[in-house]
Amino acid sequence: QPQKMARLALAAVVGLSLAHSSLSYQAHRPLVTSSAASARGHAVCATAPVQQWQVFLRRPALRRTGDPSGQLQMAVAGSEAVGEVEGEEVQALMAAELAEEAARETVRKVVEAMMQQSSVSMAPAPHGSLPPRLWLDNVDALLNEPVYKNVMYQRLESCSSEEELVLLEVVDEKLLQFKKDQRDTRNKAKLEFIIGASLEGPQALDETLLELCETRGLDDGLVDYLDEIVEKARGAESESAKKEDGKESMLVKMLTVVKDRVVAEIRTRDKPHVRMLAALLRMEDPPEREAFLRPSVQNPESAARFEEFVLDGIQYMEQHRADWLVDERVEKMKDIAREVAIVRDFLERRRAS
Repeated sequence: QPQKMARLALAAVVGLSLAHSSLSYQAHRPLVTSSAASARGHAVCATAPVQQWQVFLRRPALRRTGDPSGQLQMAVAGSEAVGEVEGEEVQALMAAELAEEAARETVRKVVEAMMQQSSVSMAPAPHGSLPPRLWLDNVDALLNEPVYKNVMYQRLESCSSEEELVLLEVVDEKLLQFKKDQRDTRNKAKLEFIIGASLEGPQALDETLLELCETRGLDDGLVDYLDEIVEKARGAESESAKKEDGKESMLVKMLTVVKDRVVAEIRTRDKPHVRMLAALLRMEDPPEREAFLRPSVQNPESAARFEEFVLDGIQYMEQHRADWLVDERVEKMKDIAREVAIVRDFLERRRAS
């Protein structure tokens, strides 16, 4: 049954994605809007949350000191230099800084090329007067949100007339639509990858999600895409009168399960104890769990913290048990807690010897 659901979902993703491209993209608000005036009398930006922008502003930056040797220092924007960095760290930071500056320059060139066109011809050929691959060849730089926002804010400040400002709004709107389409294409590929792994079994699915999580392939954009796909699937069922007794189809259930799993992976990405326990619960044999635990807990203290985490989880589950929460999972967690205690005792004896 799960494989049948997965196959149905995989077959439907392509068709749903075609219809999905026509969905509203109001969540991706334009950076440039003429709804309010700035201190200079120009438009202001409707931005993402301030905290995200502040994080970008506080990123470490390299600057060359007055030292004749040309030594580099790493500094945080708005603060004094926090220390000198040398060798490989300097090279890595320089490479990152150069790559970011190259991306900014790429976005600037795209924006300026569009600003030379009228709003009607502001599209790649054959639909407009821009070079055919102007957007596609520079898609990675355009999808770098901090870089894109930085360039657009600077360009906004340089606007000298209302006509130039209106033209910049059109540039922003067209690029936002292009970027959304590109993100949808990438998210569609990720979804097909995840569903394909689910056909192979739970272990393949776990490995695929772990790989995507470690490479930051799982993000809020993928969750938004899944939300829209699920709603589109529900709407299609309602229109075709395929829903019976208010029950969701296997397709909707499958996509919902995938979305919930993606959300869980994102939420636990930076919570190692949650991820460790989830991995252990999927293992049936004590020797397999022991082989997993020994390299995962390096000292008695880390073992004790994880043991306490598991015991707290057992207590919570026993106090808030729901009908669907079977005793088997609680008993398995108790086995895991005992196995962690054994590993902790082993680590303590090894330290004392």
